[in-house]
Amino acid sequence: MMPKESLMIKYSSDSYFGIVFHRFIETLRELHGDKMAIIIVDMLDNLSVVKYQAEAFDIDIENVIDTISVVKVGGSSFVGDVKRRLDISPSYLIHRERFRDQFESLLSEFSDRDFIVVITLGLDKFLTLLDKRETALYP
Repeated sequence: MMPKESLMIKYSSDSYFGIVFHRFIETLRELHGDKMAIIIVDMLDNLSVVKYQAEAFDIDIENVIDTISVVKVGGSSFVGDVKRRLDISPSYLIHRERFRDQFESLLSEFSDRDFIVVITLGLDKFLTLLDKRETALYP
């Protein structure tokens, strides 16, 4: 991966992303070790779904995700090492500013690393929620 490169993993709702997620994290750690930091942005409890899927296949994901810094956006379950938590704001612009402030402060904690991998889970659900809210408020 190159600096500021984005990677999107597309999967169907009937597949088990927890298995792929576990292997992806393990491979990153094998390749890069302590040179790299991983941050998960967990939107609307999607990390707990990933954890459940992995555990359903008897994969020990707890040791993997408990050492990863998590930015929690909405939702109620706390999976992983939750460093920052944001409630969903009534306005996208307000939410964006709050998220940026929290995220940048977390990034500064990893200034000693060569690079940081940011994994966002649940962006699709978050965008759907914002869209439905806008439709309900402004028909």
